[in-house]
Amino acid sequence: MDCEAFRAVLPAEFQRRFLIKRVRADGRSFLTYRQPRICSNTLANCCGSASVRAGNNYYLAGVRCEVGRAAARECSGGIRHSLKSFISGELGNDSLESGERCNVAPTGRIVATVEFPKICGAEFTDAGGPAVNAPLLISGAITDVLNSSFVFDSSQLRLRGADTRERGSRDDDGITDEENGAHSSSENEHTEAQLGREFAWHLNVHIVCLEYDGNPLDFALLAAVAALENTVLPGVCWDRTAKWWKQLPPEGNTSSATITETSGSLVTFGARKLFLSSRPISVTFSNVMSQWWVVDPSREEENLGTWLSMVFMKNKWHVLRLGGTPVGASVIKMLQVKAGAIASGADAALSEAVQNNFH
Repeated sequence: MDCEAFRAVLPAEFQRRFLIKRVRADGRSFLTYRQPRICSNTLANCCGSASVRAGNNYYLAGVRCEVGRAAARECSGGIRHSLKSFISGELGNDSLESGERCNVAPTGRIVATVEFPKICGAEFTDAGGPAVNAPLLISGAITDVLNSSFVFDSSQLRLRGADTRERGSRDDDGITDEENGAHSSSENEHTEAQLGREFAWHLNVHIVCLEYDGNPLDFALLAAVAALENTVLPGVCWDRTAKWWKQLPPEGNTSSATITETSGSLVTFGARKLFLSSRPISVTFSNVMSQWWVVDPSREEENLGTWLSMVFMKNKWHVLRLGGTPVGASVIKMLQVKAGAIASGADAALSEAVQNNFH
């Protein structure tokens, strides 16, 4: 039988004949990771962008910044329901809940969206195909990781100049709280009033897969992190007449983060760079046919087994597993040791891309 026909008709048997010889069908060993090549600022119309190529995978990420009403961050849900912390061989659900700081002050948010167009393969073309839920699951996982206080201080997204100036403007016009009935002794109503006066940046990280060969979480997250690391929030000014923010032209942007009064009706924020508290690095393993653990699974390998991702944040490993059979703590500890060197390689690739961006 022709090799490609055998591969298409009997994929499990094709892979098994390689795996029993301790080698993979693409020539890699079980613990060989496809080294990513990262390029920063690949899209001129984005506030930050990056591309990641690893093997036959190619991802492109762009960051779009929008000013909107600040929203209080919820203390429940999100990353704590999808990730488990694993430290020194102990696996538990409550590590993130106790370790992650909950910032209830109104601020902005990062929203990641991962898109797999039809050019990525037939499984993404069929609305009822096996990968129909993959973009939603991966987008949610990346959004949770990026909004973790371990990774990003969301206070960087606040715009605080408008609320004080707008209150002063209302006082000058003779509008008082008693006339409007805006304030109440109720704490909830006070929170609503604060939300109505504060603004924040909201970051939309759009990730597009142009070539797909397995392991989407690792490389999509890597592209998002690389794009955020070279993101610069544009300069904006508050127009009392329009009662909204206007983006300053590029030549009007400054590197200062302080508030300056440019005229009687404008409050200006200069352009400023974003900073990540730590780089989240994901390393994914697949238990192919429930017999062999391989790192960085290809498209064929991930279809033949369940996968487990380990995300390194703030010097801690967090385990992400969606479905599949239970994995023992001893197995996870073994995979964690192997993932350490791989995460160091991905972190070095990010550092090189950032360094090249400033040259």
